[in-house]
Amino acid sequence: MNSATWHFEVDAPESGRSFEAYVGLVRDRDTGLQTLRLPIGYATLPVDDRHRCLGEVTRVIAHFCTLFSENRASEYPRDGYLRQAHGQHLAAGENTAPEFSRIHTCLQLMRRLKDPALLSVVRKPGITTQFSDRQISRSLEHAHFLDDGTPVFELMWGQPQQIRRDATDLVGLAAWVALDALSHLFPDIAAKAFSSALRAEWELLAERFAADFDIDRGASLFTDASGRILTRIRDAHETLRRTNPVMLMDARQLHELLDTYLNHALSDGGEIRGLKGFSRVWEAACLHHARSQYGDGNIFTCDDELATNVARSTREQWRRNRERVFARNGTARRPDLVVREEGGRYRIIDFKYSQTFGPGGTFLTRRPTAPDLASSVTDAKSLARLGQEWKAHQDVSNLEAYRWLLMQHELKSYDERQVDIELWVPALTAGTEAVAWQARVKGRSVPESNFIGLSVRYQQAAKLLSDFASAFELL
Repeated sequence: MNSATWHFEVDAPESGRSFEAYVGLVRDRDTGLQTLRLPIGYATLPVDDRHRCLGEVTRVIAHFCTLFSENRASEYPRDGYLRQAHGQHLAAGENTAPEFSRIHTCLQLMRRLKDPALLSVVRKPGITTQFSDRQISRSLEHAHFLDDGTPVFELMWGQPQQIRRDATDLVGLAAWVALDALSHLFPDIAAKAFSSALRAEWELLAERFAADFDIDRGASLFTDASGRILTRIRDAHETLRRTNPVMLMDARQLHELLDTYLNHALSDGGEIRGLKGFSRVWEAACLHHARSQYGDGNIFTCDDELATNVARSTREQWRRNRERVFARNGTARRPDLVVREEGGRYRIIDFKYSQTFGPGGTFLTRRPTAPDLASSVTDAKSLARLGQEWKAHQDVSNLEAYRWLLMQHELKSYDERQVDIELWVPALTAGTEAVAWQARVKGRSVPESNFIGLSVRYQQAAKLLSDFASAFELL
């Protein structure tokens, strides 16, 4: 399970070869080669240390799926609809709900194996050389007596440590899978993730399992391009299930976790260990950064489903403000963040994980327009591009609605200059740029028609995501 020699490619959305919504490891269906897809603006290619990048990205995803269950994260309502006249509509696509069940299962498996009751070294009643004053009366028959009547014990009853030897135990398989995932997905923290004693016990269990089922030393599911190791591990799991029926609750839990982990599309193409819908992770990281920058007391409202460790009264106030101001015209709108500023001003911040708003794009100079949904779509990339264009048009319309509702129902003012709007976008370097839009009528620009107070703030993606994941604890 040595991950140092494990080779995988690294790709980034900026290359144009992959969808930006997917972050993590992907296995090619035909060749078995693996590629780590980085977030937008995370690093320039080629990267110096790909294993370090893998550990950092996996830790971000793992922290997100530790804080938010998959069901909760997939049910968040989003503003607006991708639809046009005559019933034409565009599918939501890859940017909606996160999917991280594989890495979630991996974490659950590791954390389940912390329980000493599941491990092989257990204490059982028996004869031991360890002295226990509580067992003197029960062990006098094993004592030698000196001339003065003092008992001397070579053996006595106690609770000695014994290794539970059972070739049909699921614990050995679970330990092998957990160590394999730990050394490959968390290479930068694998050595210090848990105590040396616990790791030694996992390794003992994994070695015995590998010996019983003829698994080669150093074999791994991650370096298994042919799928041979995965097939053997699946066969071992099925053998254990047949020879040792799952009766106890602990065994059932281990069986379910292993079944989910091993019988997904691990060798059949698609996801190995990653997340679809990384936009929700970006939004959670941005909100974490904003709370440390502005403080909870200065937040008027936010998408509080992505906020953790918030006082109940504060969360309720955020929700009351959101419903009072933004729940209008039959739509319960959910702005990402609205902040109070000095002088009675407000700032609306929208977290955007998309290259559409990135540096060098046309967003700064030209307002997005609604594409024609009836236009021809030739492949998946053109469909994704059409969806991005429509989503950008929709996002700007939502920002306008947020500002008008805030002015009408909170500020009681018609002055748009009292409310600034920012888009927080991932980038390699931090910076801010204002948009330069103007309405055009018959080929000429209309004076005083620019979008007031709208700017794009480029956040350094690697630093912001690293800060978000800094509180992650593996076990």
